[in-house]
Amino acid sequence: ALKSLEEQNALIEGMNVKLEAQVKERTAEIEKQKEELAEINEEILSSIHYAKRIQTAILPSDNHVKALLPKSFVFYRPKDVVSGDFYFVEKAVPHGDNDNELSVFAAVDCTGHGVPGAFMSIVGNNYLTSGLTETSVNNTADALDFLNQGVVKALRQDKDVEETVRDGMDISLCALDREARVMQFSGAKNPVY
Repeated sequence: ALKSLEEQNALIEGMNVKLEAQVKERTAEIEKQKEELAEINEEILSSIHYAKRIQTAILPSDNHVKALLPKSFVFYRPKDVVSGDFYFVEKAVPHGDNDNELSVFAAVDCTGHGVPGAFMSIVGNNYLTSGLTETSVNNTADALDFLNQGVVKALRQDKDVEETVRDGMDISLCALDREARVMQFSGAKNPVY
């Protein structure tokens, strides 16, 4: 009985040694995977934070906003590090009979949030900025049409392709003529107030 007990203990001891070796091996694998994931995570976060710097550079500065809209403020609190929401404030001189300088401003909510929304915000900002110098854009409605055509073109939404992206943006766009005391408004799925 004693010999049988010693054999069982030796067998258990051998199994324990094997199990401890397996645990060490698996722990080492998990540690390696953890380090790889941490490295990948750091690369992704670094890339997203760099994208935030680019997106922030595109947004108008507080000084620029105050210069064009002195009694205003901007409340901008993105949900993620980068955002599909953006605001737009620029000056423009219309191409019609009136040469009064306009303060053009918008609040925009792009489809998606995070990185996809940030891509949309850059597309939207670019077409809003381009619209300021287009001779065919003479009011806020023209500006939204120009923006819409630009988004359709940029995302190839005019093509009959399965991969077509069906994204866009909700926007409130205003042009303020301080001298004439007139404000134009156009909106896409957003009211004036």
